[in-house]
Amino acid sequence: MEEVFYLYRVSYLWYTLIGVLTAISVGLLVSFLTGANKPQDVDPRLLCPAIRRFISYEPKRKQNNGVIGEAQELRSVQKKLLPAAVK
Repeated sequence: MEEVFYLYRVSYLWYTLIGVLTAISVGLLVSFLTGANKPQDVDPRLLCPAIRRFISYEPKRKQNNGVIGEAQELRSVQKKLLPAAVK
């Protein structure tokens, strides 16, 4: 008689444990291969308020690119040249 595939012999009570262990293992492997997130790169508004208390993070300076960056740079030059005119 032919043997039954081993996954078919696993009790349904083990499905949750097997799924959790597989998800954690794959997640750890992918995190190890891609590198961990730096706390400075995570927007604290995306975290639960209870978690924010436990994470120390220093906000990084944003580099403005494109039109927004140029507009802010123009405004700072205007402030230097015409301090009374630009508010």
